[in-house]
Amino acid sequence: MDNNLPADLEARINAFVGHYNHQRYHEVIGNQIPFDVYLSRGNTGLLERDRIKRQTSQSRRLMHTRKAAYPVQQTRQVLSSK
Repeated sequence: MDNNLPADLEARINAFVGHYNHQRYHEVIGNQIPFDVYLSRGNTGLLERDRIKRQTSQSRRLMHTRKAAYPVQQTRQVLSSK
């Protein structure tokens, strides 16, 4: 029998609990991380995530608008590179 089995098991359990409580978002508590809720900083995380989502959406809209505005130039670039 392997003597490291209890230590390995304990390490794996600790890794799972760490991920579950410090990294994984939980729907039941409003898609927040349990540790953030425990420390009463849940709203800060939500506000930051909302800010990032808005910024990403704006960037994507701008990118799609540019592609729609200049489809001929992009087609010429693709054709000239062949």
